[in-house]
Amino acid sequence: MHSLDGVRGGGIEIARLGQPLPAFDLECPLMSLPAVFGTLVDTVPWPGAYLGADPAAVEQKWREFPPLDGFVRAGIAWAGNPRYKADRQRSTDLLTLLPLLRAGEEIQWISLQKGEAAEQLVALPADVRVTDGASHDRDLADTAALIATLELVITTDTAIAHLAGAMAKPVWILLPHVSDWRWMQRIETTPWYPTARLYRQRDRGNWPELLERVIGELAAFQQTPEYFHSPLVSSRPQPSPAAPAPAA
Repeated sequence: MHSLDGVRGGGIEIARLGQPLPAFDLECPLMSLPAVFGTLVDTVPWPGAYLGADPAAVEQKWREFPPLDGFVRAGIAWAGNPRYKADRQRSTDLLTLLPLLRAGEEIQWISLQKGEAAEQLVALPADVRVTDGASHDRDLADTAALIATLELVITTDTAIAHLAGAMAKPVWILLPHVSDWRWMQRIETTPWYPTARLYRQRDRGNWPELLERVIGELAAFQQTPEYFHSPLVSSRPQPSPAAPAPAA
């Protein structure tokens, strides 16, 4: 356990997972805090990006995955933790996304996928190129450094969606017909992540129709990316001067 001093209301003790809990008087599950605070859709706090990446790690990612001149840098992820009880609905396989991967001309696709699903990259047809950017990452801090170099993230309902949203990165989230309650229903945006767009299946399991809509939006993004950005986010990711410059 660690003590954090200087916090209003007294110190904070953090118990590591698996260690005995310190003495406490009250307990509140994390997901219940919005109810306790009386948070409504219109009052969800958003001070801007609240997660970031280490600048040195970002520079390293620019060197590992240099930009292609004139190409949009887009990250892609398609599968979450298979142990999640509704994973079959929220996740898909990479071959399902082939229409999207083939439609995007002048897009530098970089995979943000981890776990066994990342092995699907080797089965891609020769005419589709997706660079493996994250399967060997040690943790999400490494993945965050790569996301910092991207202009767009497209993902199913995975940790990548939350990471990109918390970093205020433009992120398009591909949702099943009945999504997790946190994404609510029948809306295309989320107050938790103002830079996110939600694309929902209109029919259960109908990925092709969903991808048609995303493909159309992707073409528009390539022409006017600023239209898809929150005012809180610059129109292009900017590396430090020591890192390779992104494509203009």
